Amino acid sequence: MTGQIASALSRSADAVESALHAHFWRLAVLFGVVLLACSITEDLRKKMWIDELYTLYMARQASLTEIVKATQEGCDGVPPLYAMIVHAILPWVRNEALAVRLPSTLGFCAMFFCLLAFCRRRWPASYAILPALLASSAAIKGALTVCCSDAPLVYCYAGKRQLRTGGEWLQFRCSPSA
Repeated sequence: MTGQIASALSRSADAVESALHAHFWRLAVLFGVVLLACSITEDLRKKMWIDELYTLYMARQASLTEIVKATQEGCDGVPPLYAMIVHAILPWVRNEALAVRLPSTLGFCAMFFCLLAFCRRRWPASYAILPALLASSAAIKGALTVCCSDAPLVYCYAGKRQLRTGGEWLQFRCSPSA
């Protein structure tokens, strides 16, 4: 029985690997579209942080010159380029939170494809997809949090691993190989 399961798993793994090798970029574009949809869903769902509110206030200025002038007067401590980009996006995107986050979201999705291209040139398809999936897992996890908020999550920080089950945090030491 276990031999049959092992051979079925082996055949399945070979089929996935050959499909991934044959249709790598098609699957990458499909996953990229899903990543973009999940990221935009997360952008719409989350409340704005204080730095995003500052950027929105800066982007609502009447012109690009006013944005630069407000930056020089100390309205916001960051350079005005991002606020200028958001200023250009605001007429087309009605949701303010999405307008503030859209340049970063599009940049994140571009990073996904650049990472895929970089890894694909150096590794086989089955290995090249792993770094991009790891990088994009946070965005997809955030969008799916609404559906599965009680799933256990494991975090490793400063040598301690924390397991969240329900509302409780359990801590234990990370092994050196973790």
